[in-house]
Amino acid sequence: MKRLSAKAKLRQLRLQKKRERKARKRKLKKRGRIQRPKVNRRVRLPDTLSGSKTLTLPGILDLFENRKETLEAVSELQRILIKSSYKNVTIDMSKITKIAPEAMLYLLAEIERCSNYMHGKNVVGNYPSDPDVCTMLSESGYFEYFRAAPPKFTPSKRVYLKVRSGSLTQGQVVDELLQTFEKRVNLKGGSRRLLYSAITECMDNVKQHAYRKKMKTPYLLGNWWILGSCDINTGELSFCLLDQGMGIPGTLREKWADKIKTILFSDADLITEAVHHGRSRLKDVRRGNGLPSLLRFVENAPEGRLAIFSKSANNCYFRNGPEKVTNDSVQLEGTLISWLLKPVADASLYGEQNKTAESQNGL
Repeated sequence: MKRLSAKAKLRQLRLQKKRERKARKRKLKKRGRIQRPKVNRRVRLPDTLSGSKTLTLPGILDLFENRKETLEAVSELQRILIKSSYKNVTIDMSKITKIAPEAMLYLLAEIERCSNYMHGKNVVGNYPSDPDVCTMLSESGYFEYFRAAPPKFTPSKRVYLKVRSGSLTQGQVVDELLQTFEKRVNLKGGSRRLLYSAITECMDNVKQHAYRKKMKTPYLLGNWWILGSCDINTGELSFCLLDQGMGIPGTLREKWADKIKTILFSDADLITEAVHHGRSRLKDVRRGNGLPSLLRFVENAPEGRLAIFSKSANNCYFRNGPEKVTNDSVQLEGTLISWLLKPVADASLYGEQNKTAESQNGL
């Protein structure tokens, strides 16, 4: 048997260590600890970079009060960071006086997406002058994307949890959110189980329905983002879940049979159908229950609101009040679900309806 030289032994040792590192990474990835987003390789990026650009965000970032300007600002941010050839980009937030949780999540998800596409660009920003806006940005993890230290702020009456993202259905993320908030509000028994099952199914719907590999947009395949907040004085609870996929109307129109049936329906009409009756691209009785379950939860809370933004649709459903269903000229990319509620004082208020919802979700 031929003896290996010292150089060959060293090469063999390096190869062995490399194999071990890859094996560890595969093991961690299998456990869900490592999630590297899959980007769209069809998106063309600029060959050379030069020049500078400043993007000034509007004073109010809110999908309810200022939808058009909010969506246009985030769309312009994507254009500058991914499609343009500017090397140095500044995000000016000095004029912001209000930012709603839905807009915060939409903005932060866009920044995360752009960070996976832009290469060689220098992106900086400044701090908002409003202390409440600074608090929300800091607690939600906004400044971490710029590797900047958050400004000093006084804790507000509203508690925000850091935005979480992923491409798998992660029950532990939902459980962590609910555990944090149930200490501050009465969220127990049937109400907790219903909310948990509804959110996890919405996560699963992102993986099953939201994205297609042949999409032309710059996507992070299968990714969702979630943000939770709670008012410690009133017990008001808020969750937002976002994906950057085809949108609910797009997935419902995907099959030829559905295209024929839905050709005369607007985006808002299709979402109304999905919320009240449950629609799924897959013929599975366990699917299509997420949105109806969220609506039931809101309807049984003392006060509640379910809002769904997808493409041109703005759909809002209230505990006490008529539905508000509109279509807007400026489209939101993907689907953003927001629900605001005050949890029920007694889980027994759900009665048999809650048991039916849990059985549909396999609990």
